[in-house]
Amino acid sequence: MVSQDSVIVHFWSPHCSSPICYSIDYVNKSYQSKGYTLIVIADYFDMETIQAQNLDDLRYPLLSVHNEYYDTDICYKYHERFILDLLKQDKEDVEKLALYSRHLLFYKAKLVKAYVDIEASNEKA
Repeated sequence: MVSQDSVIVHFWSPHCSSPICYSIDYVNKSYQSKGYTLIVIADYFDMETIQAQNLDDLRYPLLSVHNEYYDTDICYKYHERFILDLLKQDKEDVEKLALYSRHLLFYKAKLVKAYVDIEASNEKA
């Protein structure tokens, strides 16, 4: 992330049915049009669902949190611990929105904004 100006870290859930859950291709195209570099992190692996996604245009490979490293199989727990490690902060120092957002915008490797919904990311850093 350090070598990129504006990076979006997007957390994708294969079985999310919420209206704020989008295909990886849609997210990638939306952020490419804004000039962001996208890094997609799958909340968990479901190979059948992943294979149905268009990953060809991603700049970086699809990543996933290694839940065993965080000593839990509970998604929200390892997600939260991963975010804290990514931000290099303690839980008390991180805004709740950043802990539970699907989209984290970094500018020169510093978190500048967290979005729950991609549609809220209309402004460039």
